[in-house]
Amino acid sequence: MKKILLRLISVLVALSFLTVPYVSADGTDSGSHLKILLIGNSFSEDASDGYTDGDSLYTGYSTLYNMIKTSVGPDVDVEIGLLASGGKTMTWHCWAAATEAHEYSFRVIGDSTGGNWTLGYGVDTSKGALEYDDWDVIVLQPYWLEVQVGYSTGTTTETRPWKNLEDSVPYMLDFAASFCPDAKFYLFFPWVMTQKLELDADIKTYDKVRGFISLAENYTGTETGKGFEGVIPIGTAIQNARSSYMALQQYVNPDSPEPERVYFESDPVMGLQRDGAHVTYSVGRYIAALTFCRTVVPEEMTVGDPTEIEIRRSPGSPAHPDEYKQLAMAAVNAAMETAEYEGDNRFVRTKLSDFLTDPTDSLIGLLQAEKVSAEWSEDSGVTLEEAARAAIASRLPEIARLTVSSVEKNGEGD
Repeated sequence: MKKILLRLISVLVALSFLTVPYVSADGTDSGSHLKILLIGNSFSEDASDGYTDGDSLYTGYSTLYNMIKTSVGPDVDVEIGLLASGGKTMTWHCWAAATEAHEYSFRVIGDSTGGNWTLGYGVDTSKGALEYDDWDVIVLQPYWLEVQVGYSTGTTTETRPWKNLEDSVPYMLDFAASFCPDAKFYLFFPWVMTQKLELDADIKTYDKVRGFISLAENYTGTETGKGFEGVIPIGTAIQNARSSYMALQQYVNPDSPEPERVYFESDPVMGLQRDGAHVTYSVGRYIAALTFCRTVVPEEMTVGDPTEIEIRRSPGSPAHPDEYKQLAMAAVNAAMETAEYEGDNRFVRTKLSDFLTDPTDSLIGLLQAEKVSAEWSEDSGVTLEEAARAAIASRLPEIARLTVSSVEKNGEGD
């Protein structure tokens, strides 16, 4: 009878951890929580939607926080910590950990901060960030070039003992686990820095990166034996999106003093990347955040749909067409699927064949071919051009980048 009772208790305990995966180690927390720390560079800043110091446009908001909060619901305490230093490698993070270098920017967003990023807390070391809270999840993000060649390059790192990924990753796993032994670790798959778009060289570079990621995810701490729970395939999702009109299409920039054609991919407002390295605050960060959320949030904690969160609209910019969100979701879905593959097809790029033409082009063409009737009279107090713009806006409010190049006045009643 005693054996049966003990078995029943063990089953009940196991089930309790299925419903609440992250609880306080001392058992004092009556609820559940999901506390995530990212250690990396500006790519981690993009994924967490962290703001840059002094960037007042994006200070308060985080797409990632809102997605995770929507996923887990109001009863789960969510907190995201961002420990970042721009352009740094995993080798550098090892050096900073070993020397307690005061070289970091530390930011926190969560329920306790009202869903707004808060900078400071007097923390500027990796030790301080790891001691700041009892983190449930810790994400390690290598520099993208490290996972292309397997080691850190540059004269500042060649003499350090953690030059190779096979040394730096285990060291950081051990170091972080010494502060948070119960945390689950994830490896951040960075996207390839490129302005080559869909050229063959870009894809070949990506294939090298996914090869080293597949190796690095199996590294473990030499002292603790700590390993990765999984890989966050953001690099795959971004590479998938580059197979769409987000990379392939060009358009005329109406704001330029001289007509110029620009790649949609590098459009900092409506496109995928805001420069050759970083993704946009809108579509790019949405893809990164959704991939992150779907990887890290346990299925048993999920009560909501993170895609209820919309793509963030940049200040002063038009709203994004609905299809942009569908494209982002397709890029992420494909990345999550190939993350489950084995062998050479692991994290393979997926061509988004259904997203080769920007939807705004066909709608702009429709407007060019069709007359738009505008209510206007000479004593209305508005110009004819303003009336035409209002007519277009009322019919197609979701269309971006529309301009009125000319207006013709027809006869009375037209």
